Amino acid sequence: MKRLQQMVAENCSIPYNFRCISDHEIDGVETVPFSRDIFITKEHHSQRQDSPQMVLSEGKPQGCWAKVDAWKLAPTGTFNLLLDLDVCVVGDLAQLARLQPSGARDCRHTDSTPWLNGSVISWMSTTTTQAVYPEYIPYVEFPRGEQEYVQKALKKFIPLEGVYSYKCHLTGKTRNKLPEDAVVIFFHGHPTPASNKVQGYSWISRTWKGLDRIERV
Repeated sequence: MKRLQQMVAENCSIPYNFRCISDHEIDGVETVPFSRDIFITKEHHSQRQDSPQMVLSEGKPQGCWAKVDAWKLAPTGTFNLLLDLDVCVVGDLAQLARLQPSGARDCRHTDSTPWLNGSVISWMSTTTTQAVYPEYIPYVEFPRGEQEYVQKALKKFIPLEGVYSYKCHLTGKTRNKLPEDAVVIFFHGHPTPASNKVQGYSWISRTWKGLDRIERV
């Protein structure tokens, strides 16, 4: 998280507040605890107790669904940018400010409908976008996780220019010299920015500098 905070500080030309949704306090980082009041099924919702808990299918991770909290926390009328931890910020984030919800495009799907990747999402908070945070989420209806749910809830999004997938959008040539308009490079799955496979690129060394690299398992 401190690495991301550092990258944002070095690559954002407009004033901003940096917050992390986390169940753990992080020294030097403003953290917002995961609210845990999204119920995945109507059955669990009807059984709500005084101390609600996030209820997921057994064996499913909770982490990705915590992102939905960002839509609840965003004050009306503010520009918001959601960034995953495993991204590399290589350009001015101010270029990603959008009035209409916009996001990284997941190109692993070949049909004509653009699929949202949840690594980078930009939006102006309105009562419409705040409705992404509901009383409950029908978890089993979204096998692709929170990004599929957010895409359905928004109904339409604009693919962000300057946001590239390391695996899907970049080639051997553009991995050595990034596109001129590159702002964020996102990683989904493996390799991650911490992988030995990607350590030869100058932009990796520049953005993931000064902190120990830990490979995600």
